[in-house]
Parts: sequence; C-alpha cells; structure tokens
Amino acid sequence: MTLASLLIDQITYLEDWAVWDRGHSLSLAGATAALEACPLHLPVTDGVRADVQLVKDSISSVIHVVPAMGSSMYHLLSRAEELNSLVSALATVAALKSVLLDACEDLLASTAAMPVKECSLRTHLIQLQTSAASWALSISAIEYLFTGQRNEEYP
Repeated sequence: MTLASLLIDQITYLEDWAVWDRGHSLSLAGATAALEACPLHLPVTDGVRADVQLVKDSISSVIHVVPAMGSSMYHLLSRAEELNSLVSALATVAALKSVLLDACEDLLASTAAMPVKECSLRTHLIQLQTSAASWALSISAIEYLFTGQRNEEYP
C-alpha cells in the first residue's frame, strides 16, 4: 500500500471526524440550552411553595439529557482512540518509508559508481597485459642478442 493511498484513507476519517465533532458540538449546545431553560430555583424563605410538577419535569429532563451526552461522548472517545491508532500506524509507515528511501538512495549511488570502476579496472588490465607483452619481447630480444637463438617460450 502506498503512502498516498494511506493518506487518502486518513483524509476520509478526518472528514468524518469533522462531521462527528460538529454533531457533538450541536448536541452539547442543545443539552446546555435545555438545562438553562429548565432551571431549578428553590427559594429558602418562609412560606415557600414550589410547583411539584415543574420540579419533577426539570429533574426528568436532566436525567434524560445526561445519559445521551454520556453515550455521545463515549462514541466520540472510541472514534478518537481508533483515529489515534491509525495516525500512529501512519507515522510508523512514514518512518519506515523514509528509512527505505535512504537505503535505496545509497544503493543507487553505489550502482552509479560501478560502471566507472569497471572501466578503470579494464583499463588497468589492458595496461598490465601490454606491459607483460612488452617485457616478454624485451627479454626475447636480449636473449637473441646474447645467444643468437630465439627462445620459443617468449613471442
């Protein structure tokens, strides 16, 4: 899998995250508005009377809103943990890619130098062969001068 395809997959998750985050923000705003709309005022003076139904409705509203907020937060937390593990895996893959690219660069550099080294070694071999042939001719000529006979061992 290439880095580009991993990033494209992650972009999809990030776009989904934005939608979830927006929904979560709207949910919290709605919960806050509902809680502010149903305040519970208990006066502490003598002769106080409270509308029992209003108090009951307020407490009931809070009881219904809080679990909804909890489940919404739990769902977002699990998505955040999943996204965190995916980002961690992506970072690992990117680090490995960087190491492999460095190794590839080193191998390509050494491969590029090989033809130059080969040509140099071939030239040196030709020079050694030429030098050996030259020495053989010189020895053969010297022997012929001193002995008057040609040695078949040397050309």
